[in-house]
Amino acid sequence: MVILNRVNNIEIRNNKKVLEFLNENNINYFSNIIFGIPNQTLNSLKNTIKFLKTFSNNKVFAYP
Repeated sequence: MVILNRVNNIEIRNNKKVLEFLNENNINYFSNIIFGIPNQTLNSLKNTIKFLKTFSNNKVFAYP
């Protein structure tokens, strides 16, 4: 997130824990993802979507 001048202090394993908690407790949620960030690849975008799908994410919103 340096390229966007944003701090990202959340590690993937923490995201996983939160999503697992939400699913275990039947809490609806949605995810926002940004695509088209400089240096982002199609593969990294696909990996993000794949990661979210493993948690049966209710909704994903993608923004350029």
